[in-house]
Amino acid sequence: MGKTIKSLRRNPDAPLWRDVLKSIKAKPKLAFYFAKPVDHVALNIPLYPTIVKTPMDLQTIERKLAANEYAELDDFAKDVRLVFSNAMLFNKNEQHQVHIAARKLSTFFELKYEELKRGHQREKRDALAEVHAMEEAEKRKAIQEKQPEKREAMTFLQIWLRATSN
Repeated sequence: MGKTIKSLRRNPDAPLWRDVLKSIKAKPKLAFYFAKPVDHVALNIPLYPTIVKTPMDLQTIERKLAANEYAELDDFAKDVRLVFSNAMLFNKNEQHQVHIAARKLSTFFELKYEELKRGHQREKRDALAEVHAMEEAEKRKAIQEKQPEKREAMTFLQIWLRATSN
C-alpha cells in the first residue's frame, strides 16, 4: 500500500492549530507568497529545488491538518516554521518583499505558538490541580470515615479507665 495512515486519533488541539493557520492566511498581503507550493518552473527560478531541499507551504499544511497528519503541536509548528525559513533561505536579501513577509509572519506565528503552549501548560496545571484536589478530598473522607472508630476506641478506653480507677 502506498500511503500510510499517520494517526487515527485527532489531537484535541488540532482545531486550535487550524485557527492559527487561518489567522496567518488572514493576512493576505503577506501570506499570498506562501499560500501554495512554489512552482519554480512557472516562476522561472530553476535553482529553487537545489537551495530549498524540503519545500513547504500553507496549502500543504492545511491538507495535512485535514488528514490528521500532525500528532503534536510541535509537528505542526515545524512545518509552519519551514515555510518561512525556506522563504528567507531562498530570498536571502533582508529587503526582499518575500523575505520581509516571511519574517513578519514568522514572528506572528511564534506569538501564536507561545499562546498555544501557555494554554496547554495551563490546562495541564489545572488538570494536575484537579487531581490533587480529588486526592485531598479522598484523604479527608477517609479520615472522617475513621473518626467513628477513634471515638468508639476512646469511649471504650474511657469506660475501662473509669472502671479500673474506682
